[in-house]
Amino acid sequence: MGFARIGLTGGIASGKSTIATLIRERFGIPLIDYDQLTAKTYQDPRVQAQILHTFATLEKPKIAEMVFADAKKKQALECIIHPQVFALAQVEEAAILASKPHTQAVLHDVPLLFELGLQGRFDSIIVVSAPLEVRIQRLVETRAYTLEHARARIQSGADDASRLSIADVVISGVQPLRETAAQLEAFLAGILPAGIA
Repeated sequence: MGFARIGLTGGIASGKSTIATLIRERFGIPLIDYDQLTAKTYQDPRVQAQILHTFATLEKPKIAEMVFADAKKKQALECIIHPQVFALAQVEEAAILASKPHTQAVLHDVPLLFELGLQGRFDSIIVVSAPLEVRIQRLVETRAYTLEHARARIQSGADDASRLSIADVVISGVQPLRETAAQLEAFLAGILPAGIA
């Protein structure tokens, strides 16, 4: 029996992490979190050496500022980080399938799934969406961003229409979790090889 490789994505502060946790905990689907893999990649001495050579610092806030302001620096950082993250994701998925051979699905939580053109790697894609003003408010409240910074961060990613164009299902990041769970249950029942247990 095969398994479904599911991609989960959404813009910053859309509620994607909440949905990822819900899928893992409610439906028992193993989760690979690309933000965690990115953090792990940053700890690799070889990666740190490349970052230091390119950016003359390892301080994430300084690097983020440079990358946000300069598309070439952003591309340089992505060339350092992303191959390592993708390799770690493959290793983690293989470990999941080896330890749980009857796993019906593996969920990949990939913030930049659309931006990096990764949709072809997944059997199904879940996109989490939330209104712009809600996302701005979340960034201001949870990350202490100014309104201008929050708006700029959101606008630096893909627009909602582009992200939604690759979705097999769109989940609202603002609806009650009970409704979200019911929507996900119906979707997963249709894509898991043996349905929902």
